[in-house]
Amino acid sequence: MSGETDDKEDNTSVRVAIRIRPQNGREKIDMCQTVTSVTEHQVLLGKDKAFTFDYVYDTPTQQESIYNTCVRGLIEG
Repeated sequence: MSGETDDKEDNTSVRVAIRIRPQNGREKIDMCQTVTSVTEHQVLLGKDKAFTFDYVYDTPTQQESIYNTCVRGLIEG
C-alpha cells in the first residue's frame, strides 16, 4: 500500500480509494505495458498526468489489507 490518510485528521464524508489491478491474461499475451506508477496518495498515468486520492494501492496489495483500511470501520462501527 502506498497512500493512507490518517482518519483523525480527515473528517470528510467521502473518501476515494483505488487499487491498480494486475494485468489480466489477455493483456499479458498482448504484451501490454503498465503505464501507471504509484506514489504517496497519487497515481501517475504515463508521463504527464497525476491523480490524487485518499488511498492508493498498488498491484501487490491484498484485498484483506484494503478491507481493513477502508471498509472494516464502516461495517463494525
